[in-house]
Amino acid sequence: MTKGLKAGGLFLLNTSWNLEQLSKNLPNEMKKFIAENQIRFYTIDAMKIAHETGMERRINTIMQVAFFKLAHVMPFDEAYEILKKDAQKYAKKSPTIVEQNLNAMALALNGLHEVKIPESWAETQEEKTKVLTTESSHKKYVFEIVNKTNAFEGDELSVQTLVDNKMTFGDEPL
Repeated sequence: MTKGLKAGGLFLLNTSWNLEQLSKNLPNEMKKFIAENQIRFYTIDAMKIAHETGMERRINTIMQVAFFKLAHVMPFDEAYEILKKDAQKYAKKSPTIVEQNLNAMALALNGLHEVKIPESWAETQEEKTKVLTTESSHKKYVFEIVNKTNAFEGDELSVQTLVDNKMTFGDEPL
């Protein structure tokens, strides 16, 4: 997930994990990279915010607010106003949707948490992600999907790979 991130860069993770859980669950090579490269690390529980505001699993607006707040690609107040105006496009469909988006935007600002990187992260021993092997009928799925996902490289999966592995509806072959 940190591939392409430069020293001093910004990393925003959508998660409910606290520092203890991050320390336990993030791969050692990721923690080491973040610490050694002085990455500015933030978390937000966008799924929780979406659920609280009735947006269910739709987190795009929440993540956009977080991005503009942290990235400084343009003045935040200007970006926030643009996002608020953009939310108004749903007014004809449902005023409730507009209200949900605006509430989610406000909660997103309070939901950002800076992660104070423990010094111990720089001293962690790198370990390669375990690669699953199998002789079962799910061999293709394991090699093409599971191993990529376990290596935090799921964003490299193509839609065609998902279709080829019969995951068109989000199903996993079992």
